[in-house]
Amino acid sequence: MKTAAQPKTRVSAFMREMWAAEAEHPVFAGSLQNFKLLALPRNTKQTRTNAARSEQKSGR
Repeated sequence: MKTAAQPKTRVSAFMREMWAAEAEHPVFAGSLQNFKLLALPRNTKQTRTNAARSEQKSGR
């Protein structure tokens, strides 16, 4: 069974370990939220636009 596709982000193994530790220790809940927001892709609309442009170019 396939799982939902995860967004491709450049997250270091260290940060993944930190997020896992945060999940295990609710005392720190939310302390790393800002780092998560920084690591997530911000300009998804721009990415979609670029993908559409590349499709148009390949169709020519």
